[in-house]
Amino acid sequence: MKITLTLDSIALLLYCSELYYMEEEPFTMKEWDYLEKKIKKSQLKRPSGLIGLSKEQLALQLDINSEMIEKLTMMNSKLSDLMVQLAKLENLGIGITTKYEENYPALLKMKLKKNSPLILYYMGNYDLLNSSMIYVTGPIKTNATMISNTKKITDKLFDEGYTLISSNSRGVENHS
Repeated sequence: MKITLTLDSIALLLYCSELYYMEEEPFTMKEWDYLEKKIKKSQLKRPSGLIGLSKEQLALQLDINSEMIEKLTMMNSKLSDLMVQLAKLENLGIGITTKYEENYPALLKMKLKKNSPLILYYMGNYDLLNSSMIYVTGPIKTNATMISNTKKITDKLFDEGYTLISSNSRGVENHS
């Protein structure tokens, strides 16, 4: 699987993913939404405009607090670490898409709107993300009745043509 991403997606991964080690937490969806609005109002216009900017350049371009500027600067210094991790994921056959890619599932954007995940990691047939999907989750500790009911529900979902989404969690999801 070959990973091809726009520069805006690279920026999003740099600032919002956990693909590389950093003492600070990545920006949350809410923080990114705030930052994205500031970027659009600035001369930068696009997230990729943040890549490589110094503290001084960030302060000139964006109307944000000094903590965010500091965090962006530290994250900019991790670009090479991010690229190494992307290459490792590619070698493992793990794909990535973000809300900035043309192949981002339109159904997710339509249904979840601003709550759509910023980043999607995937393996297998990516086209399934454009089908009718459902995610089954439940308690981690299961019993025979829960497992039986989960299998009945997922069998019915498959019969009706739904794609089952999995994050490979323990519990009932492991039996879907």
